[in-house]
Amino acid sequence: MLKDSSSSLWVVDHDLEQDAYVSNAISEEYMAAGIVVAAVDKEEFQKLHGIDGELKKSLETDVGVPEEQAEEITLADVPEMDLIQMKKYLDEQYDMFEGDDNIGSFLAQALTVDEDVSKIETLTSAESYNLTAPPAVIEVFHKYKCKSIKTGGPLAIKELAAAYIAKEEIDDSFYIFDIGNVQRLYEAWHTAMPRVTPFYAVKCSPMPAVVDVLAANGCGFDCASAVEIQLVLDAGVSSDRIIFAHPAKRPSDIRFAAEKDVKLTTFDSVIELEKIAKWHPSSDCVMRIRADDPNAGISFGIKYGANPDEYEILLQAAVNLKLNVVGVSFHVGSLARSGGAFYEAIKLARNAFDIAGTLGFKMRLLDLGGGFTGRFNSNGVVQSMVGDIPANINEALDEFFGESQFTELQVIAEPGRYFAEASMHLLCHIHSVRNRTDVCDYLISDGLYGSFNCVVYDGAKPRAWLLPGPSLAPLEDTHLQRSTVFGPTCDSMDCVFKDVMLPQLRVGDWFLFPHFGAYTLAGATNFNGIQSACPTILYVESAASVDEDESIIMWACEMEKPPSAIVAG
Repeated sequence: MLKDSSSSLWVVDHDLEQDAYVSNAISEEYMAAGIVVAAVDKEEFQKLHGIDGELKKSLETDVGVPEEQAEEITLADVPEMDLIQMKKYLDEQYDMFEGDDNIGSFLAQALTVDEDVSKIETLTSAESYNLTAPPAVIEVFHKYKCKSIKTGGPLAIKELAAAYIAKEEIDDSFYIFDIGNVQRLYEAWHTAMPRVTPFYAVKCSPMPAVVDVLAANGCGFDCASAVEIQLVLDAGVSSDRIIFAHPAKRPSDIRFAAEKDVKLTTFDSVIELEKIAKWHPSSDCVMRIRADDPNAGISFGIKYGANPDEYEILLQAAVNLKLNVVGVSFHVGSLARSGGAFYEAIKLARNAFDIAGTLGFKMRLLDLGGGFTGRFNSNGVVQSMVGDIPANINEALDEFFGESQFTELQVIAEPGRYFAEASMHLLCHIHSVRNRTDVCDYLISDGLYGSFNCVVYDGAKPRAWLLPGPSLAPLEDTHLQRSTVFGPTCDSMDCVFKDVMLPQLRVGDWFLFPHFGAYTLAGATNFNGIQSACPTILYVESAASVDEDESIIMWACEMEKPPSAIVAG
């Protein structure tokens, strides 16, 4: 192996790495793109390496990860997680297995196992495992002819994908869409914040299956264009369950909303109010205010949202234009981290409500925007729904919008990534290989012009699991070499991974990208005539979001970057 391989190769307990990721024990600046080269059953790994005593204890650490979904959560109920201790455990594991000898031994154990590819019929069932789901949701499972699977973790998805590839002899990108995860995310949301109705942000993943499942649960929808509005209406959703949540709309879209009787719409400027008055005067207007989480992954405050000194000016303009203002909305930023930011935003919203009341408006809607993540910890719990974000939201609603005073208030939010991220897993085929003296180049069937547009526009750092081709001989060479993974187009900038340590791969091997549904396919194009925007989709409904078996993984991150957790079920 190359001399610098130890700086980018890490062996670690998958559960610990996953929990560190979903609980933000590893901060964003320490995240790196990379690939799980191999995974080994945890018990077998411990036996092989003779791990016992203190070493075994370090592989079985408990850092306070919730084992079950909390009920409506308050700040007093937020589980205390020792993130510093979690990071310490990670560092200890990295140190424990550091060195070429350990890495070589791990690869030899993981890559030389010759297992027959399972038949897809043995991994799936025609009977739904989600028998407690509402009948309308079960109908959605049937509509998409979902194959029921017991678990939706990366190991199970890898096995399912291998069986599907072998059966269909497929050699192009495809997605596995897990409707079961969408249903679990809805249930977790409703448990943690029962006062808040989710209005799914369609832009994140305008997949009809997501819309259908959430519509069957009674959700509303946040749309930003005529096309998105039509998509939701086509699913049988009534217009009163749609908010046209774009503060700067195109005139043609405003006229379309008026034609379809979509009344709820947002604004943050006098000009927008004038447009609404001209083309859709019967609108129920919602003033978007600025409220930023300084730690959010992507801030929207620079583009949208009224400042406090603008509230009265805008509301008075609405009075003058004879428009009806019914509520307030905000968005603290994508990938929000601070529950306190939501608390302060709700406090600002109450101030806006009070000003609107003095001008004669009857306020009935509070829109909390988006920013929520839907990532499962190693126990299958949605980590963000047992943390301080729902706790702060519930406390702020009780303090500033108590139900005894605001008896007719509807509280909504606009989660997009929360529902979309874990809903889809992407499989990419290696279709070209070029070996050189110091590097190996691979070309895969999707790239920056397809689902990996999220690297450019969403700041994503792709994380993959290596899936040896089911029709090929087992990978046996444990020699690792510096490798680059390109997308399929003619553009040299179309690069997914640069400088990662990989074994010699072949045409016919695959990469699995777990939990890859947010801002991916939604922005894909067919550049170069490569049909990245319309891949095959295999629909499943899993009974659980995590694998049954625990594993130790070898993670290869991009060179000279710290290790990262793997986004996995």
